[in-house]
Amino acid sequence: MGRLLIVIVAAVILDIFAVVDLVLIEKHRVRAFPKVFWVIIILVVPFVGAILWFLVGRDWGSRGGEP
Repeated sequence: MGRLLIVIVAAVILDIFAVVDLVLIEKHRVRAFPKVFWVIIILVVPFVGAILWFLVGRDWGSRGGEP
């Protein structure tokens, strides 16, 4: 029971982190789908949606503050 609770809490934290990251990121750094679809994917498919966001949807190559 304790381990399951830890996994569930970790999945919820990862999903919250993914949604916040998605909302705060610039529009041009989002790949594959528009932001609205990514939010739906993250919320409908917990944990897997967040992993997909970080692996497929987010552009890690460019940073906003650098020249």
